[in-house]
Amino acid sequence: MAMTPPAGFKVPPASTQTKAFPPDVRHRADVIAHLAEERGWRIGAELGTAEGKTAARVLIRCPDVTLITVDRWAADPKNEGPETWAEWPHGAHEAAARERLARFGRRARIIKADTERAAGMTENASLDFVFIDADHSFAGVLGDIMAWRPKLRPGGALMGHDAAWPGVRMAIDQMCPGYWIGPDDVWGIDV
Repeated sequence: MAMTPPAGFKVPPASTQTKAFPPDVRHRADVIAHLAEERGWRIGAELGTAEGKTAARVLIRCPDVTLITVDRWAADPKNEGPETWAEWPHGAHEAAARERLARFGRRARIIKADTERAAGMTENASLDFVFIDADHSFAGVLGDIMAWRPKLRPGGALMGHDAAWPGVRMAIDQMCPGYWIGPDDVWGIDV
């Protein structure tokens, strides 16, 4: 289920920069994989796994990467953002993700939990990248940034999807000044 920002939503502020990527880098998984290959990253986290398609694309392209995937696979009635996921087929999405990622064995570590709770299960300075694509509300993205940024090693990157969504945009404007924008509405900041 593709989600789109409201009509008339403005482009990112001038303080952001467009990050250049090769022409074959079009999807968010390609952005992650390209940076992992370029920078020699070995372990990261994806928050908001859904059906596991992005995670699988990264793991196929990057055979040396281990990916922690986090999803609650349940509606979030507290979410004040553009979605509560109440209508989503969570059981089917979880089953699809688990089946899709099973072939990667230990390289795909699936955590079924809220993203902030999963952050508590992850050591500080242990990850090369974190990709945020879970709760798109301001509070959700802000919470994910605050909970997961300490998990990054120097030389890593905090990234996410849907930079044009109002809640996402407000959170990254506040917490990640100077962030870059790449293909597929991916945002990121190097740490």
